[in-house]
Amino acid sequence: MIIYITQDGDSLFSISERFGLPTGEIIEANGLGTHPFLAAGQPLLLPTNNGLKTENISKEQIQVIVNADLDGFRADGFIKKNGGLISFLCPSGYIIASDGSIEAQGDQSVLDKLHEHKVSLMLHIDCGELSTARLLHDDDLQRTLIKNILRQIKERGFSGLKIGSGISSLDPPAVVRFFRNIMRILQPLKIHVTAELDMRDWYGRQSLETMGNIIDAVILKTYGKNQSDYPCPPAPFGVIDEILQNAVGMIPPEKIFIGLPVYGQCWELPYTPGTGRGTIIGGDAAVTIAARSGAKIEYDEESETPYINYSDENNNRHTIWFEDIRSIYFKLRLAEKYKLGGVCLDMREYDAPPLWKLIDCGYNVIK
Repeated sequence: MIIYITQDGDSLFSISERFGLPTGEIIEANGLGTHPFLAAGQPLLLPTNNGLKTENISKEQIQVIVNADLDGFRADGFIKKNGGLISFLCPSGYIIASDGSIEAQGDQSVLDKLHEHKVSLMLHIDCGELSTARLLHDDDLQRTLIKNILRQIKERGFSGLKIGSGISSLDPPAVVRFFRNIMRILQPLKIHVTAELDMRDWYGRQSLETMGNIIDAVILKTYGKNQSDYPCPPAPFGVIDEILQNAVGMIPPEKIFIGLPVYGQCWELPYTPGTGRGTIIGGDAAVTIAARSGAKIEYDEESETPYINYSDENNNRHTIWFEDIRSIYFKLRLAEKYKLGGVCLDMREYDAPPLWKLIDCGYNVIK
C-alpha cells in the first residue's frame, strides 16, 4: 500500500492504468463513492508498491481510541467496517449535570448496536452547564459523580472511563486531586481510566508527571494548543513532536496517546482578527470543495498539513486547513518514534475511509 498524490490531469482511469489496478480497488480503498471527484494534490491509497519510492509502513502494535458522534444508523455501518481496528470507542453525549448526575444525550440504541459488534466502549464525560471549578473543589459533588459514573458503566456496559479535556484542563493541581478520588474507587474495580489533557494548560507542568503516575492512560490533545481563532494547521507536526518529547520524560510512554483531529477548519478571507473560529469541516468535504472549485490541495511540509484556497459561487474567498491520510500518516509515525500506547482520533461526525485502510495496512491494533 502506498500513498499517491494526484497531479493535474489525473483521473481514476489514468491512475489505474499507470499502476495496473482496477478502478474499483482504488475507489474502495479510498471510500470515493460511485461518482468520485479527484482534486490535484489529493492523496490516494493504492494497494501496490509498483513504481513509487515510498517508505514501507511498519506493522507496529498500537491502540486506537476513537471519539465519535454516531447515530443509530451510522454506528451500525461504521462498526461493521472498522470495529476490528478500534481498541476503545467513546460515543459523545454524556454530560455532567449541576447535581452530579450524568445526562445521556445519545440514543441507547446506538450503544446496543455497538455491543452487538463486541466493541469496547468508554464512558466519555465532560461538563455541560456545571462549573468545572465547582466540580474540582466540591468533594460531595465528586462523590455523587463517582457513584453515577459507576451506575452508567454498569447499566450501559462501558469498559472504562474517559474524562474530557473540558474538565481536566483547568487548575492542574485540583485536577490531580480529582483523579486521585476517582482512582481510589475505580482502580480496585479494574475500570480503565483515561484523561484527555489540553496541552495549552499542561505543557511542561510537574502535575503532568503526577497524572501519568496515578491513571491508566493520558490523551495529549495536541490540537488544543493550536486550534484557534485564525487560519492555521489544526495539529502541526512540530508542535506535536515538541509536546511528546517533553511528555515522555514525565509519563511512561506506553500510557501516552496522541490526540489527533480527523477534520479541519474553514475561514473566510480576508480574515479579520477577533471574528471567531473557523467553521469545522470534514476532510472528505474539503477534498470535494477542491475538486468542484478546481482548487489544488496544497501541502505545508513544515506542519505536515494540507490546505486549500478557493472561491465559492459568490466569489467569496476561503482557506481550509485540514487533516488527510498523508498528514495523519506522518503524525502516526510519532507514536512509533516515542514508543507510545497509541492514538486517539477525534472524528466528531466525520468518517475517513482511507484512514482505516492506512491503519489496517500499517498497524496491528491491540483490542
